[in-house]
Amino acid sequence: MNYNTFFHCTCGYEKALNEGEQYSILQCATCLDLTSVDKSHTCTKVCQACGDEQVVTGDVIFDQQESCQSCGVKGTIGMEDLHPEALFFVHFHATYQGKCERCRQVNWTEPKEAEFPCPMCRKTLKQKMSGVWENE
Repeated sequence: MNYNTFFHCTCGYEKALNEGEQYSILQCATCLDLTSVDKSHTCTKVCQACGDEQVVTGDVIFDQQESCQSCGVKGTIGMEDLHPEALFFVHFHATYQGKCERCRQVNWTEPKEAEFPCPMCRKTLKQKMSGVWENE
């Protein structure tokens, strides 16, 4: 079962995130921003032109033409050892490797306790659960 959790603080910070069997809530250890990630998204593609790494959501189609979101160069997607001419190399990770939207770092932690410090003032965020749904 999955659900939405609304995080809020007296300083004005508010964020709603998915959580449950299919989703994990992670906190950036650099800036304390919160994000919700689908536990099945453990794949990234790396642009060989600029080095930008992007989380792959959905199926990877090899030899498909794509443009890099950072540098705009067009090329194909492939595995480093099987498609050395590809612009994007696909990498599989044991943990989430996406960049934080706030500080652009890859420094995620999954707090063992359900207490998250506020990214704005460092007080403990209050949480309210809503919107329960089953896995699809």
